[in-house]
Amino acid sequence: MEYLSIRNAKYKVDDKVKPVFLSSPTGPNGSVGRITVRSVQTFVEKYAKAFGKGGLTVHKLRHSFATNHYMENNNLAQLQQQLGHSDINTTMLYTHLTSDAMKEAVNRADKRTN
Repeated sequence: MEYLSIRNAKYKVDDKVKPVFLSSPTGPNGSVGRITVRSVQTFVEKYAKAFGKGGLTVHKLRHSFATNHYMENNNLAQLQQQLGHSDINTTMLYTHLTSDAMKEAVNRADKRTN
């Protein structure tokens, strides 16, 4: 909530403006709009590199979120909604990745105890 008051003051917008993250003012009128996908990618690349995580991407963050969300909630319909997928089969790809990762972890643990 604190960010919204800062956002409203910095970008000269009110609470009725729906996008949470806004672009810098551009154009002759200094208008602001929804932050672009490319801007988010640039931010992630910039800060990942600055913190020694150069291989981090928006796509990896999305997969990490999805995997963690599914592991904690085990609710495919909720995950589908969070990811904005129209087809549940797309969302199910994340659960298969999770199952495979779990199998690998179990197999590695079994190898260590033998």
